[in-house]
Amino acid sequence: MINKRYPGQILVIVLLVLSILGIFVVSIATSTQRDVEERVRNEKYEQYYSLTERRLLQLIQETNLDSTLTGLENDLTNCTRVGNTGRYNCTYTDVSETDSLDQVSIDVTLEDTNEVRQLQLQKDQTFMMNLQNGGSGYRGVIQMQWTGPQVAWVVSMDYRDLNDGRYKVIKGVYDGNPTGSRVYEQAIPNNNTFTFEPLVLSGVTQPAANAMQFNISSVDLTGSNWRPLYLRVKPIIASGELLTELTVTGGTGFPNQVRTYLGEGISAEESNTGDDSPTAILEVQLPLHPAPAEFFDYVLRSENDVVKPR
Repeated sequence: MINKRYPGQILVIVLLVLSILGIFVVSIATSTQRDVEERVRNEKYEQYYSLTERRLLQLIQETNLDSTLTGLENDLTNCTRVGNTGRYNCTYTDVSETDSLDQVSIDVTLEDTNEVRQLQLQKDQTFMMNLQNGGSGYRGVIQMQWTGPQVAWVVSMDYRDLNDGRYKVIKGVYDGNPTGSRVYEQAIPNNNTFTFEPLVLSGVTQPAANAMQFNISSVDLTGSNWRPLYLRVKPIIASGELLTELTVTGGTGFPNQVRTYLGEGISAEESNTGDDSPTAILEVQLPLHPAPAEFFDYVLRSENDVVKPR
């Protein structure tokens, strides 16, 4: 049998091979271009992040936590108040450290707020909240949510007994995930207690191991002639975890507890043209009421329980 070859068949085969080679070339070129663009974006992001971080640190130093943000626009020419709110916006235009032609637009928003969102706390680190609001102080609800599988809380309230004028403290221990699958509570001293309750959000009861709530007004104190001053919460963490993220929400009249700094850095030119440009976003959350050192103030955690020595 004789195989016949026709010029038309050879031409088709050649065109098919060239088409396949062309696809490979285009694919390689596209991949290379994409890698270059990604590398450039990463380099720009690092520059924008560095410049935004520097402005955030500068603002943290210039805004003393001991004072309010009121009048900030008079102290810092780059900052303006947002409407009638307590929020301030600070804008800057900085030059990239590696490319003098690339100007970076940095926008920082500052605000004192009573919403504590995912505040990082180290093991045994106390977060203190101000309860002084008006003559009687804040006596509403406190809702707490946190991360981590084995986190218990020592909850302390500093208050003033208006009968004898003395400053006093009561404590409670909450562990929503102890051995035995039960919520563990301990009042210190025994005749005073916080009433820890399940946290229900939108009709859904949150896991007891990572959420709970209590009401300041339900604190069991003899008589009603007392004024709450501060609430201190401290995480007691088992296992190898060293950090937990705490979210706290209060009711009407709950004072401001943290100062937030939200910074955004983007190319000044591309932000106006709509071109695809990386955006560096940084957020810092600082407590407005740093907790003092707590000497001789500790609890012990055994395999089963959290215990406050007497």
